[in-house]
Amino acid sequence: SALKDATKIAYADNLKAIELIMAGKSGTSVDEILSSAFSKQKDVLRYLDELVDFQQQSAEAAVKTNYMEYKNTRNLLIILSVIVLLLAIFIAFLVIRRAAQSHREMVYQANHDALTGLMNRREFERRLSDVVIQAKKSDLEHALIYIDLDQFKIINDTCGHMAGDALLQRITATLQSYIRHSDSLARLGGDEFALILLDCNLESAEAIAQGLIEVVRSIRFEWEEHVFNVSASAGI
Repeated sequence: SALKDATKIAYADNLKAIELIMAGKSGTSVDEILSSAFSKQKDVLRYLDELVDFQQQSAEAAVKTNYMEYKNTRNLLIILSVIVLLLAIFIAFLVIRRAAQSHREMVYQANHDALTGLMNRREFERRLSDVVIQAKKSDLEHALIYIDLDQFKIINDTCGHMAGDALLQRITATLQSYIRHSDSLARLGGDEFALILLDCNLESAEAIAQGLIEVVRSIRFEWEEHVFNVSASAGI
């Protein structure tokens, strides 16, 4: 507003001075008008300088504000990107771990008996094949014991399959407590078990087989009002 007013006055004074000069006037009146016009022109220039400074300051402030907004936005995007990346890594880790766990469970179920937790016939035959190859390539001697429960069918027929399953689980625990950690015990099916004895000669295998028969014979199996004495046969 001040700039506009000063410009109008300076313009009017200049026109008036021009009119006086064109009319051939001179002297104090013309000098005063020119002096007033010059003064107002200086005011106009000062206001222009202030306007330029203000515009420059406004531009710098806008640039600074935009830069801060850009910087804040960039930092926020970086933080969000890191969070998304970490979440993706975590989810991928969970998926991979779950898949690995499922794979291990599938492999375990494929190679083990569901009732007793012992290796099944398929896994036992694979391990037996490896042991035979190992024996042919080295001087080590291994033994294989086959165990068959006597009169197991009578317990199943008398008390039902639940009783038979309970007996198999108890016999499994008994056999596992007797053998070494390096031995491989398997349930081949029904009431048949097999045992691989690593680095074991025939004489030692006979003693172990006799011991297995004795520990099975020591089991007194009770189911409801029935009591059974368990026995087993073994071949080496």
